Amino acid sequence: MNYIKTKKHPDYENYLIDENGFIYSKINGYDNGTGYRLYKLTDNNGDKNQVLGHRITYEAWNEEIIPSELEVHHNNHIRNDNHFNNLVLVTKSENQKLAAENRKKLTQIVKK
Repeated sequence: MNYIKTKKHPDYENYLIDENGFIYSKINGYDNGTGYRLYKLTDNNGDKNQVLGHRITYEAWNEEIIPSELEVHHNNHIRNDNHFNNLVLVTKSENQKLAAENRKKLTQIVKK
């Protein structure tokens, strides 16, 4: 039998994040209009926060808080695929370069 692994985030102990980037609670995330999943969570201090699914998944599974100067990149370029193996930390310029390379590849495919 296969089980899905879950972890808790240290600042959001009332929620579980699974290895696919799904967050479990009584809440449902929603598309923020740009393809990313956004969640309204209450942290351990009772403060309500809007959290991007890929960021909280990365932090929970890598057990580190993302420094403000870094961004989370989706290796497969699918914004709502928050599986922890699909997420890597990059600088803003690296993220922009990777996105531009992906757009170029997609343009070439469409032209064929």
